[in-house]
Amino acid sequence: MLTARIAFAETTLVQTAQIAQRTEPNVFQFGIAIAGKFALSSPFCRSGTTCVLGSGGGIAARFGHVFRERWYIGGGYDFSKHDASLLYRLGILQQVRADGRYQYPLGKAWFLVPFSSLGVSGYGNEWTIDTWGPSLTVGTAVEAHVANSVVGVGFSWQGIYLQRLANPGQPGEFFSAGFPQFFSLELRLESTERF
Repeated sequence: MLTARIAFAETTLVQTAQIAQRTEPNVFQFGIAIAGKFALSSPFCRSGTTCVLGSGGGIAARFGHVFRERWYIGGGYDFSKHDASLLYRLGILQQVRADGRYQYPLGKAWFLVPFSSLGVSGYGNEWTIDTWGPSLTVGTAVEAHVANSVVGVGFSWQGIYLQRLANPGQPGEFFSAGFPQFFSLELRLESTERF
C-alpha cells in the first residue's frame, strides 16, 4: 500500500511539472554577453607568426523569444577587438547572427542550454570591413534563472569563411580566402519579460 501511494505521488508530481512546463507563458529574453575568443587557426598570417586576425575579446547584445516548449529563437550583434600583430591599429570583428537555443531544465532554477548560430561576419581596421563571410557557432551554456534575471557561462566553437584580405604590411599583396576558427568563453547577463 505504501509503495502504491509513493508511486501515485511521484506520478502526480511528474504530471504537474509537465503541465507547468506546457502552460508557462511566452518569454522575451534579452541582454549582453562578455566573451573571450581564442584563435584555433588563422589563414591571415605571414611567416606563420605574424597574423592579422588573432585572439581577442568583446561584447555581444542579444534578444529573442522563448516559446512554451523552451525553444529560444533570436538574434544579436557582437563586436570584438583582436590581436592584429600591429598590422592593424584596431582590428575589429563584427558579427550579426541568428541564434537558436534549447533550455533543458536541470533543477528549479538551473538550465543546460545547447545553442547554435548562423551569421555574417566582417573584419577590418577601426570598424571598416576589409573582408567578410558567413559564420557558424555551436556550443553550450549553463544558466541560472532567478526571478527575471539570467546569469550564465558558456563555451563554443566558431568557424568563419572570410574572403581574401589585403596584407596591411605589403601593399598590393593579398592573403587568400580562409577559414579562421575560434574557441570562445562567455559570461551571459540577461533579463526576461513574460507576456
